[in-house]
Formats: sequence, C-alpha cells, structure tokens
Amino acid sequence: MLIIDRLEEMYAVVENDENDGRMINISKELLDTDCAEGDVIVQRDGRYYPDKEKTAQRREEILKKLKKLGL
Repeated sequence: MLIIDRLEEMYAVVENDENDGRMINISKELLDTDCAEGDVIVQRDGRYYPDKEKTAQRREEILKKLKKLGL
C-alpha cells in the first residue's frame, strides 16, 4: 500500500507499506490532481490515483485506535 505522507515542491513523499514502511519520492507530475496528504494511492498506466475506499477505511481504523486511547 502506498500512502502519501506529505507533498513537497516537486514530489510527494510516500510511505511504501509493502517495503517495510520505507519512504519513496514520487514526482508530483505523476500524481492525479485529486491526490492529497494521507491518501492511499494506486498506480495505473504510469500515474498515481487516490483510492478513496481504502483511504476512508484507513482513516476509520485510525479514528477507532485514537478512541481506544481516549483521544
């Protein structure tokens, strides 16, 4: 799973969950304009697009964990 950590001037810093959480840089030119920080992204035809369903599931899981911690 690829997750956008942050957007820099020329590239997106992306966590590669399938590679021990290592960070990789992806040129912003390859990102769909709908991509935002925190989005799960998928690659199709040489470009990256947000996976709205997986992003929503991930955010829900994080909120549940925060609630368990009382935050």
